[in-house]
Amino acid sequence: MELNRYRIPGRRVVLIAGLLLASPALATAQSHPDDRYWVDPFPAAGHPNEYTDAIVPYDGGLLLGGLFSAVADMNVLRIAHWDGSTWRGVGSGVGTNDMGLVHVIRVGEGCLYAGGMFDQLGPWAASSVPRYGNIARYDFGSGIWLPLGDGMDRAVRGISIAPNGDLYCVGEFTSAGGVKAQGVARWDGSAWHDVGGSLGPRARALAIAATGDAVYVGGFFDSAGGKPISYIARWTGEEWEPLGSGVNNLVTTIRVEGNKIYVGGAFTEAGGKPANRIAVWDGQKWGTFGDGLGGPSLSHVRSIEIDIDQLYVTGTFTHAAGKEVGFIATWDGSAWSSLGSGVNDQTKIAMLRDGALWVGGNFTQAGGKDIAYVAQWTKPGKNAVVFDRLRARRTGGGVKVEWAFTAWGPWVEARLVRREAGGEYESPVLVNAADGEYMDVTASADRAYEYALAVERGNGTEAWSAPVRVAVVPPSVQLHQNHPNPFNPSTTIRFSLPAATAMTLRIYDVSGRAVRTLVDGTRGPGELDATWDGRDDRGVSVATGVYFYRLAAAGETLTRKMILVK
Repeated sequence: MELNRYRIPGRRVVLIAGLLLASPALATAQSHPDDRYWVDPFPAAGHPNEYTDAIVPYDGGLLLGGLFSAVADMNVLRIAHWDGSTWRGVGSGVGTNDMGLVHVIRVGEGCLYAGGMFDQLGPWAASSVPRYGNIARYDFGSGIWLPLGDGMDRAVRGISIAPNGDLYCVGEFTSAGGVKAQGVARWDGSAWHDVGGSLGPRARALAIAATGDAVYVGGFFDSAGGKPISYIARWTGEEWEPLGSGVNNLVTTIRVEGNKIYVGGAFTEAGGKPANRIAVWDGQKWGTFGDGLGGPSLSHVRSIEIDIDQLYVTGTFTHAAGKEVGFIATWDGSAWSSLGSGVNDQTKIAMLRDGALWVGGNFTQAGGKDIAYVAQWTKPGKNAVVFDRLRARRTGGGVKVEWAFTAWGPWVEARLVRREAGGEYESPVLVNAADGEYMDVTASADRAYEYALAVERGNGTEAWSAPVRVAVVPPSVQLHQNHPNPFNPSTTIRFSLPAATAMTLRIYDVSGRAVRTLVDGTRGPGELDATWDGRDDRGVSVATGVYFYRLAAAGETLTRKMILVK
């Protein structure tokens, strides 16, 4: 058996996969020390009332789709928007109160696409609205759901948007918009098209390379475009191609990262060698992940999420490397591990966002806690970098930047970088500690800057903090409190000048009589100081009491109080 360690890359291809086959019985998970990392993401806002199939980021929050028809007391019909604090509906939703299911959501330019099993919109009868045919488009600007032609005659399982804006779909359909298209079809903005001939109406998985030069489709088929191709195929824009000798059973998910194609399903072989439910294609050969995943007959992988060189895998499986994993597992490059005691029923989707793994599925418990259908796993991955603090503030001498981060694996170096708003990052400063501060004296007045921290991990990848913004306004005349205060026999007075300027700094008693002139002349720019030894202009020590020091410069006069104690 081959054991390979894989890191993460990218390229463009469409894959199609097959039917949902089996759902295992609920697991009886034992408690685990890491169960504390399972948390309820909606502790006060309520949960969907049925399972979740899709989770995608949108506008600082998330879009969720599934079988649910309500969240808390809100009717949302199979699709909802979580904005970080509250739930919102997405128009009138899709399907009806009694029927409908969203399998997949994709966000496009100013819109979202939802695919699944539905043929009408909200509470209206199918005869009174356009046919939606298991796929629909929601326009964020108008707040209206729109059909894509007549849609598909059966379920839509996967949607991907190509760089040119074309929409690819896979599923169990045999026609799209009246055009014969078994399992895979393309929408060009106005009409549906077949893609390269029949795959058979049992496609389940779809992914497009970032370059747009390949579409990968997986499912339950043994030919594509008339060629013998086993369960996974690549569309080049002109023809279907196999990925080696393929796999030996249903493909249910595909993830493209660089030049690696990660594939999950119900198969037990990839390229003729053992590969239980998960494998990777590097363009030349198939690679495996230890002993893979197992469980009840025909258990399978539903989604693959990648964090640097760590995989998170969801599905109907219950074991990894011979150990119970509770329907979700992680591969760290050399071994499989559970996520605490996992969840109590199948998982369908996982998505990383802001350092947390969002997980959706059929479960009603996560880590032994009552958390229904959507949960968060908050334990950082082995190479995660958590930015605990990044602050920037203007000071008299420029911009002071403070940072702190926690690296959960080896890191090589960190760089503090700066850019003017909308520009490119520049002026890197090497950071030699995970906690520190830096004074940027090169920041120009009347400019706005963004600062960020970039940490290079030991595996060659980088983690970037969110940027912080600071505006550098022209410095002004400043007079600081003397130190020490009260004092005896002397004290230091600090002041700042924006430019070289004529100025005076004098000491006065409580009657307003000038006692001592410390500075009378041109000084600046920058931070300066002067020392008063408690004597007047004649050199005679003054009495205990309250005194005032006054700075006059650049048209401004500033005064502060101090106390001499003998």
